[in-house]
Amino acid sequence: MNNKAQAGLEYLMTYGWAIVIIATVFGILVLIASPPVESLSFSSSDPTKMMVKGSAVENNTVTVLMQNITGGEINVRSVDLGGSFSYGSVTLNDEAIANSSDISPPITVAAGNELFLTGIGYTGSGNGTIDIDYRDFSNLERNIRISGSGTGGGGEISEICNNDSDDDGDSDIDCKDEDCDGINNCEYGTELTCNDSFDNDGDTYIDCDDEDCIGEYGCDGYY
Repeated sequence: MNNKAQAGLEYLMTYGWAIVIIATVFGILVLIASPPVESLSFSSSDPTKMMVKGSAVENNTVTVLMQNITGGEINVRSVDLGGSFSYGSVTLNDEAIANSSDISPPITVAAGNELFLTGIGYTGSGNGTIDIDYRDFSNLERNIRISGSGTGGGGEISEICNNDSDDDGDSDIDCKDEDCDGINNCEYGTELTCNDSFDNDGDTYIDCDDEDCIGEYGCDGYY
């Protein structure tokens, strides 16, 4: 028995280093094959007024659950996204939110009730912000910023279509980038919608001022 124990101990002393190396290499391979999942943690600029209760990221789409803890009814007047967040089909408490525009009429949230913001586009990399303007129960203008800090594996960076920046480094900005086709009113390559007061193709000409709109929606020509 003693001989077997001694032989086992000698074996471990001789080949133990090899076992450790093999285990380490295996762990690295598992980590490479299974990179950490992208996640976001959120914080409120004033957690005594607006509390972040939860969040989720799925298929590069962000949802955030907040709660009005101001002590009174608030009227949300606008919601603006910044950083790595972009407008997709964004809703606040099941009401659609236009891109960077005032919410009219304001969305009323009673004291203690929740705000559920969903449909936020996310590049899969970097940090984002959600700015909420509201009137409090004293009818004073207030602003709260919800900041999302990205951690984990990330994903391929694509163009954010409303921030005047070349996010993916291909020299095309916002609607000029084909990544934005169908997003934020962008129609890549041409001004197909000639009555929406928006520069759909990113060439600085809007609606009837764009030569793409000659003969469309009553446009007589290019000015």
